[in-house]
This record gives sequence, structure tokens and C-alpha cells, in this order.
Amino acid sequence: MLYKILTVAGLATFEIYAAIPAGFAFGLSPWVIFFAALAGGIAGVFLAAFLGEKIEALIARFRKTKET
Repeated sequence: MLYKILTVAGLATFEIYAAIPAGFAFGLSPWVIFFAALAGGIAGVFLAAFLGEKIEALIARFRKTKET
């Protein structure tokens, strides 16, 4: 059951609309789905807000600049 909850939270990190039907498909309680999706959504916001600049810098290192 723990893996099902973590899967719902992981899906909610990227796409909340995929996490909720997956939780129902796993047979989880609506309250468990709600809290797992909430935790995953908060984790996704944290990744985007606090780590976005670092991820952007990492990608920028490997991109080639256009010379005009």
C-alpha cells in the first residue's frame, strides 16, 4: 500500500490530473488520495520554485549559444 501512495504522490509532483485517477485505480481511499496528491503537489511546487534556477543553469551549461 505504501508504494501505491508514493506512486500517487510522485504522479502529483508532475501532473495532478493523472494522480487522482491512478489513486482510484489502485483502490485507495479518497482521503488517502487527497493527502498523497497534496504532498506530491507541494513537492512539485518546491522543485519548481526553489530548484528551478539551478536546473536552468545546469541545462544552460550544455546548450550551445547561437552566434550572430
